Amino acid sequence: MENILHSRRDKKRVERQHQILDAASSLFKVRGYEETSIDDIAREADIARGTVFYNFESKEDIVFALRFRSVDEAKARALDLLSGGTPALECIESFLVEVAQWTEKNPELAEVLWRHGPVSAKRFLKTEIMDEKITGADLKRNAEFKAPPGPPNLVPIELVTSAQSQKSMRSDVPAERLSHYINFILIHGQMEWLRGDRKLPLDKHMLDEFRILREGIGS
Repeated sequence: MENILHSRRDKKRVERQHQILDAASSLFKVRGYEETSIDDIAREADIARGTVFYNFESKEDIVFALRFRSVDEAKARALDLLSGGTPALECIESFLVEVAQWTEKNPELAEVLWRHGPVSAKRFLKTEIMDEKITGADLKRNAEFKAPPGPPNLVPIELVTSAQSQKSMRSDVPAERLSHYINFILIHGQMEWLRGDRKLPLDKHMLDEFRILREGIGS
């Protein structure tokens, strides 16, 4: 019975988080990030102000969660493509494009995340995103690379292992490492676009960077 109660509470909490995120997303699109307050978000979500703070520490944390919700959705769609028979390499490219397009469509929110460099490491280490924490397996993998826990790898490892099995990516390098290389493209590409010429399409830039990674940098 206790497990059932915990399960219900967890489900209710996740539903409430999505309710807050939906309200915030709607307001950010209409008013912008700076002109939207926590009180505005609470009113839009029809909940108490304290409930917002119970789920998210700040308005910035809400943006953080919005971004990772969009990444989770992109992951799900890429994996659906894979299960439907789309070649793994195309699924990875589709995932890169979708992640890039969120930044292109939400530059103000993306700036919030990258204002002080990649989203502060402390959030990656301590924040729950939609009730999911860094797992023991994540910590173990980091230990194998002799590095402290860092930003989570955004790239679905299943896409990389499938690409290796389809012989479209090299198999002599661990899939985990290859996925981290692609992850770097995601992080660096978005930062570069936000700091540079935003007239250039970020999704095309991502695909160009991915092609360079696949083809190598040797002459």
